[in-house]
Amino acid sequence: MRAVLHAGGAGWPKTLDELGPSQRVTRLHQQGLPLPLDVPAIAIVGTRRPTVAGLEVAALLARGLSQAGFAIVSGLAVGIDAAAHRAALDAGGHTVAVLGCGLAQRYPRRNLRLKEEVAERGTILTEYDDDVTPMPFNFPQRNRIVAGLSTGVVVVEGSIKSGALVTARLALEMNRSIYAIPGSLRNPMAVGPNHLIKTSQAALVTSFKDICDDLAPSLVWGTAENGLSASEEELALLSLLDDAPVAPDQLLMHLEMTSGQLARLLAGLEVKGWARRSPSGYSISSAGARVRGTVEGSRQEPVDR
Repeated sequence: MRAVLHAGGAGWPKTLDELGPSQRVTRLHQQGLPLPLDVPAIAIVGTRRPTVAGLEVAALLARGLSQAGFAIVSGLAVGIDAAAHRAALDAGGHTVAVLGCGLAQRYPRRNLRLKEEVAERGTILTEYDDDVTPMPFNFPQRNRIVAGLSTGVVVVEGSIKSGALVTARLALEMNRSIYAIPGSLRNPMAVGPNHLIKTSQAALVTSFKDICDDLAPSLVWGTAENGLSASEEELALLSLLDDAPVAPDQLLMHLEMTSGQLARLLAGLEVKGWARRSPSGYSISSAGARVRGTVEGSRQEPVDR
């Protein structure tokens, strides 16, 4: 499905009204599913010439953040962008691809199948009309939209002059959170993230949990004043966990939810410290057991004497 979004109109992401000194966005061409306006987004960006390790990290981050309830934003470029989009789709999450050309352009050619999948299960955006080809000067403009849609930007790999670093600098001007994956001194594509960390422009992260710990208290999980707030779904899941690990497939047999919903709930419990993950499955932590006991205890009816 295609649509045209206008600033201030239905379906418009309000975060694009907060672009700092960057040029204002007034119109977007949209293809695919509507933007999930009530879901916080994280951009994962990086080089078109990644290392195998960079691709693995991008996929791990996108998968974890998707399961934790974030939408994944990137630019559909070959390399890190593609790995992030693919992992988000595989995790059952929502991904948003921002193009530097018109929707009708067959670009990037190596990612045409991925583009089709994002259009089916995610969202594709561009401010360019169909006949606009992918010219080099379009992409820095595109990057301000990637940054503007996002609560935070993660730079996986890239040189100092890369588009990923451009996106990070734009995000800083917009007061977004910046994260970077440290890399080997022998990897030329680690120069950009290492520079961001060294100059204190980005927080060092090695896991999606680091980002959740930073953003989730106000955006995703939420906590009650006593710190023991748990949803009905979380309590139902906690009731199935024990000291011995339980495989997700076994948990699904007792829950009325999809595997994607279960993955997000498990990621949430893990971030809160209420569950532990191992190769065999998930087990309840001592903190999770206390939460379960406290909440269940508070629900018991008083005994008449």
